[in-house]
Amino acid sequence: MKKLLLFSIIIVLTLICGCSSSEKSKVIDDPIIYAEQKTIISENEPAEPALDVRYNEIRLKASHNSYQRSESIIDQLVYHRLRAIEYDLHANFGDPVVKLGAAPDGDWLVYHHIADPITNFKYFSDALSQLKGFHEILPEHEVITVFFDITFDEKHTPARFDELISSYIPKEWIFTPADLMQRCPGAKSLKEAVDSCGWPYLEELTGKFIFVPTEASYAGENRSNALDMLCFVTGGFSDDNAIFFNMEYKKNDPEPTKVFEAGYVSRVYYADSAEKFADAKNQKANFIAINSMNSIEYPWSNTFNSTGYPFECIDGHELIPDDYAEKAALIGIESDSEGLGISKKDSFTFLYEQASTDDASISALISVPDSFSHSGANAFIMARESLSASSPYFAVVRPASFLPLSVLIRKSQGRLPELIPGLDLAPDGIPWHDVPFVKLAVLNNCKTFIAYGSFDGQNWKEMARHTFASPLNFQGIGSSSDISGSFKALFAGTRKSSARGVKNYTIADFTRQDIGSVKSSRVFDGVFAR
Repeated sequence: MKKLLLFSIIIVLTLICGCSSSEKSKVIDDPIIYAEQKTIISENEPAEPALDVRYNEIRLKASHNSYQRSESIIDQLVYHRLRAIEYDLHANFGDPVVKLGAAPDGDWLVYHHIADPITNFKYFSDALSQLKGFHEILPEHEVITVFFDITFDEKHTPARFDELISSYIPKEWIFTPADLMQRCPGAKSLKEAVDSCGWPYLEELTGKFIFVPTEASYAGENRSNALDMLCFVTGGFSDDNAIFFNMEYKKNDPEPTKVFEAGYVSRVYYADSAEKFADAKNQKANFIAINSMNSIEYPWSNTFNSTGYPFECIDGHELIPDDYAEKAALIGIESDSEGLGISKKDSFTFLYEQASTDDASISALISVPDSFSHSGANAFIMARESLSASSPYFAVVRPASFLPLSVLIRKSQGRLPELIPGLDLAPDGIPWHDVPFVKLAVLNNCKTFIAYGSFDGQNWKEMARHTFASPLNFQGIGSSSDISGSFKALFAGTRKSSARGVKNYTIADFTRQDIGSVKSSRVFDGVFAR
């Protein structure tokens, strides 16, 4: 009897499960009902991120005193794949020893200290303007963390600092303490928010900046204002609202490991050798700040994968696949050629289209390795009359060896090109070679061309113009090295604007051509050829 009863129960359960399964299939097969069901599921159970990695779980190379490096800030971000930089900001020249001149009210001077004043920026406002230009070209960049050593006074206050940042970087581009608290309702402090709810996933931080002053007074006495500020602030384990830790590198230092294991984020600086960098990695530091920026010359410091994705995991390297890539509109051109602008015949790799006669402008951010570059290497936007090596052309050129943005013009077939350097494109204090944004205006049925350059993609200056007798319909981007070997340039946000609208380019939109005597070349979307 018991066996019969058990058998009956099993039959009934089987029928019930079968009905449930059948009903579920009917719901999924109905597109309208399924769409509603998906909406309900997404509201109650957020989808897992594509990359199951949180902000505090990553490691990356950072630049120390980023404004002093041979590599410009833009090239650190684009070419060398950094997502953590640092500025030293002062209310007065000579702080804290003497005051030899104040920064403008509400702005800050950028330099290390009075005995080491070398800088690639005079004012922080210019640095912010350039960061804004970077974001507008690559809006889906991985999160960028910016650290500050900073001084304040009565005209350069924490409130004015927040105002200055938000006047260039909209708040929706910034991940703030308030955003962290919002992720964890009921938390009373930043430490409690991290302890209870964790850091955001990297996917949540796409296109964001995180700003972190190392000066405790930024957040008020005992960091009491920390939850109301635009930026996070560094501190120690006893500070409820300090979840970033900043420390000088020390051999076998246990502190970064303690920070990591507690779930917070550390930055160490002065790890400027392969041995020190490896030790800082073993210490589980998140940001390892060094002066040796060049990713080609110092490969021991690279934390990017085969696609140029800038982060690696401190634990569990497999969590970031080797083919996982940042969303970025980048085109790479690598060429082993004899050069552009040094003879009556050209030698370079060209990605071009045969343009219509509409008035238009072609623009891009051109990134090069800066230091340790070939002396004759160039990257450019160009228009040519033909694909012959001696054709007339007009090009806006970014050299790779500390030379200024320039214009090269071959006015007629077989002539030597004319060089027009752009020496006044950047604000006071920014070197002429740190100007990466270029634009070529095409007018008059492709006969008249105007070259523009910009240090930030916001403020453009005309460099040169010329009208040709015949149209230059072959238009695009190119790269040339010299006799030293192969050279790679990256073009970010390459686009054409005309009355027809805006066209954003990938290599599929171009025809590839090696002009003149090119030994080898590669073109690709992204940071590296694969």
